[in-house]
Amino acid sequence: MEPVILYNSPYVPPEWIAAHGFRPMRPTPGSGDSAREILSAREGLCPWARHFANAALSGPDTAGVVLGTTCDQIRRLRDIFASDAAIPFFLFHVPSVWQTASAHALYLSELDRLGRFLIAHGGRSPASADLAAVMDRYDRERRSMMDSVPRHAPAGNRPAIPIAFLGGDLTREDLALYAIVAECGGRVVLDGTETGTRVAPARFDRRRLAADPLRELADAYFGTIPDVFRRPNSALFEWIRRETAQHAVRGAVLIRQVWCDLWHAESARIREWLSVPMLDLDRDGEPCRARERTRIQAFVESLQ
Repeated sequence: MEPVILYNSPYVPPEWIAAHGFRPMRPTPGSGDSAREILSAREGLCPWARHFANAALSGPDTAGVVLGTTCDQIRRLRDIFASDAAIPFFLFHVPSVWQTASAHALYLSELDRLGRFLIAHGGRSPASADLAAVMDRYDRERRSMMDSVPRHAPAGNRPAIPIAFLGGDLTREDLALYAIVAECGGRVVLDGTETGTRVAPARFDRRRLAADPLRELADAYFGTIPDVFRRPNSALFEWIRRETAQHAVRGAVLIRQVWCDLWHAESARIREWLSVPMLDLDRDGEPCRARERTRIQAFVESLQ
C-alpha cells in the first residue's frame, strides 16, 4: 500500500503527489476521526481546520501533510504541525493574485518545491511520461465522477425544487444537509462548495499534456479554479451566476464554517450576484440541529 499524503486544498494537484509514489487523500474530516481530540473549539480554528488537524495528528498511516495557504485558518495550522515533529508537513504557498506571469511562475516553483519535499520523504522523481500517464488517468476518472454530487430525492411524488450549495470546505457533519434539503422537498443540483464541481480543474489539453505535463498541470489548476480567496475573485461570482442559471436553480444555500472570514465577508456580494434567494447558514462542525433543519425547511417552502 502506498503511503498516504493528506492535503487540504483543491489547488494542490493530487496527480503530482501520486506521480511521486504516494496516495493523495483530501479528506472530508469530522468529529471522531481521531482517537483523541488534540485540538478543541477553544483553539479558535474553523471546524474543518480543527477536524483536519485532529485526524492528521492522530492518524497512524499519514506519511505527510500538504497545507495549501488559501486562508488564515490553514496558515494557523502551520504552527500546530510545526510543533509535532512526528508528521512531516509542507506549506504550499498558493498566490492569491493569479492573472500575472509571475504568479504562475511562483505556483510552478511551489510544485517543484513540493516535489523535492516528497522525494526527501521517500518518493520518487517522476519522468515526464509517467506524470502525463497519471494526469491522463486522473482526468478520465474525474470526468466520470462529475455527476456524483449527492442528489437526494424528496419524499413522496412532489417535484424537487433545484437548490445550489455554495461555500468552502465541508465537514462530514455538514453532509447531512443534502438529505435535509431532500426531506424538505428540494434537490441539490449544483455543488459550489470546496468539495463540489466548482473546484474541478479544467480538462487537460492532450497536445500540451504530451509536450509539457507539469506546465499543463499548473495551468489546469492554478489558472482555472474559481475561489473566494483569489484576487481578483470575480471568476467565482461569474461561475455562480452562470452555473445557477444553467442548472435552473431556484434557491441557494451558502454554507459557512464559523471563523471563516473569507466567505463571511463575501456573503453579501454573493447574494447580489445571485438572481435567486439565498440562505446564509453558518456551521460549527457539530451534527445538524433542529434549528438548521427548521431554517432549511422554511427556506425551501418559501421557494414553492
